[in-house]
Formats: sequence, C-alpha cells, structure tokens
Amino acid sequence: RAAKNPRAGGGSKKKQPAALLLGPSNAGKTLLFHRLVNNEIEETVASMKSDEGIVDNKLLVDVPGHRRLRNEVTKELKRATKIVFMVDAADATRQAKA
Repeated sequence: RAAKNPRAGGGSKKKQPAALLLGPSNAGKTLLFHRLVNNEIEETVASMKSDEGIVDNKLLVDVPGHRRLRNEVTKELKRATKIVFMVDAADATRQAKA
C-alpha cells in the first residue's frame, strides 16, 4: 500500500504532481502523513523539510508549517493536485493564525 521516498535511486529532479498536506506548525500533518504512508502512528517533532510518500499509488507531500519555511509552501503549490489543510481544533491561538 505505501512506499517511502518514491524518487530514491536517482530519477528526475522535476517534482511530480502531488497531494499536499498544509497547515500551521503542530496541526498534525506529519502524524497523519506517517499514518497514511507507513500505516504507523509515530511521535513527531516540527518538520523542517518536506517529506514524500505514496498512498494508494498517489504521491503525498507533508509540507512544513513553520513560519520561517512558508516559502516552501509557495514552491510546493505549483505541483498540487489536491490540498489537505489541517488545523488543530483544540489550539485556538493557531486557528486564528491559520
């Protein structure tokens, strides 16, 4: 069902179309990404780089939500086929910023 790093072993430098997980830091994007890609629930920390994996033969990208990395979102949007925007419903402070 899932495969990690679909571009391992060389391949094109052009980024493939993908579904993107977007949202503010600590929204649960990386937790959901690992659940979908690896069928595991892992403890996570704030991501500082995008991560890619395959779910049901579709590319999924976990995009960091940290403020200093907002330019990464702009770069990744160019290849978006779908966007999942996540917000932690229990965190009112981050909801306002999202």
